Amino acid sequence: MNTPLVTVIVTTYNQQDFIADCLNGILSQQTDFDFEVLVGNDCSTDRTAEIVTNYTVKNQKVKLYTPAENIVSTGQAISHSLLLPMAKGKYIAFCEGDDYWTNPTKLQIQVDFLERNTGYSACYHDYDSLSDGCINALKHGKRDCDARLSDVVNLMHCQLSTLMVRRECLLNDKVDAYFQHPTHCYGDVNYYASCFACGNVRYLAHKCSIYRLSFNSQTANDNKLKIADEKHIGGLKALADVYGHEIQAVIRDYKCCQLLGKSSVGNNKSILRAIALKFKAIMMSPTFVWRIYMVKWGLK
Repeated sequence: MNTPLVTVIVTTYNQQDFIADCLNGILSQQTDFDFEVLVGNDCSTDRTAEIVTNYTVKNQKVKLYTPAENIVSTGQAISHSLLLPMAKGKYIAFCEGDDYWTNPTKLQIQVDFLERNTGYSACYHDYDSLSDGCINALKHGKRDCDARLSDVVNLMHCQLSTLMVRRECLLNDKVDAYFQHPTHCYGDVNYYASCFACGNVRYLAHKCSIYRLSFNSQTANDNKLKIADEKHIGGLKALADVYGHEIQAVIRDYKCCQLLGKSSVGNNKSILRAIALKFKAIMMSPTFVWRIYMVKWGLK
């Protein structure tokens, strides 16, 4: 295999039921360039490693790496600690082990965009979610447009398995500093912030992947268990410390999202209380609220 133009990073832990879908979606990609697939198995205790090993035997693109100890339990990201230093590609794409790609031209679409537009550090595409065996069609946008960090972080406008980024954007001191910050939270927001710090980021209105909500997904667990907002806000404040005060707007918009979420009528909440919360959210970040409803109404 020639030097790959793209490195696909796959992180997995105890995903024996899903990892084959993930790898099949990657290996079905139709490209006019070479790509490699680096799988980081974070010490799974099920058959995940065995399944991936079978793929490595059949396809030289796939390489399996297992650390000596579980990396996520130490507060670090296996993609950053183990896989990125070994990546050979000019561009980095991600697919977490319980997600999968549905469009065989996904990589080609993203590479073509970044090759044509050198002022952009990254691009990402649209996706749907899968929960309890049902695919949920999500609304993120009707047309290609430049992205904002607040949308990516707070509206789940981007999901890691949709991102392609120039490798140098993820190999810098700020990315390292965030992972060392005492209140750092999810690693994907660190990568997103670094993309925006390095250049423009483009949203591509192509649905190319499925984001699976499963019990083995850290994000799904966090949502189901309703982990306190303070954890996420702590991660955003860590971003502000590392990347600068412009992240304060992202924190403000996150709090705005929380107010809107609490403003829905129900759970013995009065209509007047719901209206008051919505009004408070609008006063806090009117532009952001407007963007939320533009997406909700299918106008964006």
